[in-house]
Amino acid sequence: MTRYQTALNREDISHWLVHFTKPSNIGHSPFQVLYNIINSQEIAVSRHQAITKYHPEGAVCFYDVPPRYWDELIKTNPNGRQPYGVIVSKAAFWQRGGRPAIYTENPGNPSWPKNERFRLITTALNGVNPIDWTHEREWRTPMNLSLDLQSAWWWPCVAKISDALAMFRDFNAGNQGVNVIINQIYIVELRRVLSRNEIL
Repeated sequence: MTRYQTALNREDISHWLVHFTKPSNIGHSPFQVLYNIINSQEIAVSRHQAITKYHPEGAVCFYDVPPRYWDELIKTNPNGRQPYGVIVSKAAFWQRGGRPAIYTENPGNPSWPKNERFRLITTALNGVNPIDWTHEREWRTPMNLSLDLQSAWWWPCVAKISDALAMFRDFNAGNQGVNVIINQIYIVELRRVLSRNEIL
């Protein structure tokens, strides 16, 4: 293995990105939000003011944090996100327009190219009250992220085995009106992907 390959396989490096959900403004739990994502087969852009003031169309946001650290990420994140969401291959996300965020103290500078502004995050590490979101190691894409069900570049992510059982039963080929079939789910408490045939 070359030094370059070794660097890419450090324990603090991940080949995966994760989008964790939080309770919605209309009272849906993070698990329900995940169901809505899967039913719609896409993750809709966030229109949070911190994004839209630089890119009015919004962006879809992911964490670049290895799975071994997700427990700590969930316990410490300030936005109420929970271990329910979508994991994507970093390479596939890149191919779909995803890029790492740009942390800068000059996000409002008009010289930023319009096609890069979705990546901008206000950062100011000097002064009494620093603004620092670098702990998120954020990646973004400037459009709704379509979840292609025909290729294995993403997985649903849930907290517990019981959550996976419910999802396997609800997104099942035998259920009328179901357009999405889920056969594999990443379970945070197991720290691995579990297949439908392993538990059903």
